[in-house]
Amino acid sequence: MLPCYPPAIKRVRLRPRLRRPRQEVILYVLPAEGLFPLREPADVTRALSSYQRHYRGPTPFPRFATALVRAANLAGPRFAARLPSEWRP
Repeated sequence: MLPCYPPAIKRVRLRPRLRRPRQEVILYVLPAEGLFPLREPADVTRALSSYQRHYRGPTPFPRFATALVRAANLAGPRFAARLPSEWRP
C-alpha cells in the first residue's frame, strides 16, 4: 500500500549535492596589509625580493623577516626550505 500524503505536501525529488572544489588557504606574510601571499614555495623568495625592491610601507625589514619566517614555517617544510640559509634554525 502506498503512503497517503495530504494534498498540500508533495514529494520532492532531491538532487545530489554538488561537490564544490576545496578552497585554497592562502597565507599572507603581512596579513593586515594583504601583501605577499604564499601560495607555492617559490613565493617565499618572490616575497623577499619584492619587499627589497618595491615595498614602501610602514613595516620595517626586521618585522617583515620575522613574519616571513613565521608564515613559511606555518605553510610547511617545502616553504621553509626556500628561506635564506642564515634565517633557518
